[in-house]
Amino acid sequence: MPFPMKTIALLAMVIGIFAISVGAHAQSSLDIQGIDLALGMDRQTVLGKLKNFRVTCTECDSVLVTGKTQPYDPYANVVFEGGKVKSIRKYWSKGFEGSAPGKFVQTLYSLLSNQGAQSATQFQVSTSERRDPGIVQQTVFLKSGRKTISISYAAGFRGTDGKIIPSFVNLDEIIE
Repeated sequence: MPFPMKTIALLAMVIGIFAISVGAHAQSSLDIQGIDLALGMDRQTVLGKLKNFRVTCTECDSVLVTGKTQPYDPYANVVFEGGKVKSIRKYWSKGFEGSAPGKFVQTLYSLLSNQGAQSATQFQVSTSERRDPGIVQQTVFLKSGRKTISISYAAGFRGTDGKIIPSFVNLDEIIE
């Protein structure tokens, strides 16, 4: 059972209420698999902390951090500017394929309940939609200070083999 936009919109409203009651924080660091990465951190320091991960293109302005072994699960994307961390995107899931509402809600709860210990700040909620022939991509953004939580639903995308992959939902946490 895919996640229709009505379900995502309802979750966004619940999240908005949750955010008002427990608050959020405009933090400047994220925990990536037990490694604390922060905005403004030096490139060499970041790469040193990530030595136990597979890091693509270490000299590029944007690096993908994945598991060391196949299937190379993605954990984060780190963007550098002037040799310092400009933004960090933490991937909370590989995608909730098909009908995994329980796993989706548990992960969303984990992401939001982490905000409860932070100072009280409200999220701004916005949405975006992309519709191409056969493809639908809908996203809800929850923003508070430097932090954005992105909840995306997608259907109709094709894998490298040309076959349509199952609908999926992704949760990402971004600071910039």
